[in-house]
Amino acid sequence: MTHSYAQTNIQLFDQLRRDGYPPNQIDEVFKAHELAMPLFAGSYRQSGKTFIAHLVGTASILSSLHVTAELITAGLLHATYTHGDFGNGVKGISSWKREKLKKAAGQEVEELVARYSRLVWTTTAIQTLHAALHKMDSIDRDVVLLRLTNELEDLLDFGLFYWSAPKSRLEYIERKGHLMVEMAARLGCSRLSAELADEMERTRSGAIALDIQAWRNEVFVVIPPSYRERWSARWSRRILAPVKRARRSLLSLR
Repeated sequence: MTHSYAQTNIQLFDQLRRDGYPPNQIDEVFKAHELAMPLFAGSYRQSGKTFIAHLVGTASILSSLHVTAELITAGLLHATYTHGDFGNGVKGISSWKREKLKKAAGQEVEELVARYSRLVWTTTAIQTLHAALHKMDSIDRDVVLLRLTNELEDLLDFGLFYWSAPKSRLEYIERKGHLMVEMAARLGCSRLSAELADEMERTRSGAIALDIQAWRNEVFVVIPPSYRERWSARWSRRILAPVKRARRSLLSLR
């Protein structure tokens, strides 16, 4: 089944224009996409879908809900701390990453992304969030909404069937899917609530690809061969440089 949500940057920008967002706000989303490209270069979801397409899709769903441009931008950057590659090989939130994101996207967007990265989303946590939704401040409610759009984006096109252990994902939907649907409705997003319910039902009744083997259960990165060669050469030089210096020092003592 096809859907109308964007999967590329230009589809998203066109949607934002059609949804009535002004040029200056579209420009902010453009800048966020420019930031996301190097952070998620070569990164893929468990299904093999490019991570950047998932981020764009999440932002597109948020745009269809006519939320603030800041929340859409946060949707495009929501996995920055959990899966973004900042160049040091370390995942997770840190003060210098937060400063980098604040400078690039603004404090409001960064706060949404930071809270999203800290949000616990287990079957037990979903029940707790459902019960506490009415007590949350506006930012935490937006973070829950962001997480629900992430869930919908993963469900589109039978996406979870291309992960490893899809049966466990189906069980997760059976146990807690109704709470997600209810949370979307209580957040005032009846369209999102209805789409979550529809996609969950479609997923339950459309069991496909369950016998396909070797699907992945984690996000993964594919490095182009030419870059791997440059990377290896660079690290070889770094490793060999002190050896060469030591050898020159020894020779100079003779």
